[in-house]
Amino acid sequence: VSLSQPRLATQSMPPPPSAMSPLAMYRNLVRAARSFQDYNVREYALRRVRSGFKENASTDAVQAELLMHKATKELRTMQRQATVYNLYAGGMKSILETKGVA
Repeated sequence: VSLSQPRLATQSMPPPPSAMSPLAMYRNLVRAARSFQDYNVREYALRRVRSGFKENASTDAVQAELLMHKATKELRTMQRQATVYNLYAGGMKSILETKGVA
């Protein structure tokens, strides 16, 4: 009889913030933002990621660690939102995504 603990599925769980560099966190957030199918949501998420990192570029170590924890929560939220948005995404593209628009 084995009394081992059941294994939890860790599909896309990011590592703890202390183990992830800010550059890796930025890349993961940009990747999650790009996974939205809707143009407006995708561009908004990309703008928020870029502005957040620019705004907090020069912070001390304690503040940086707090920001990494916040970014980890935001990454998980963004991944969940992308999944839900993509489940109910419409088939029509935005006018800004169509080619040949003058």
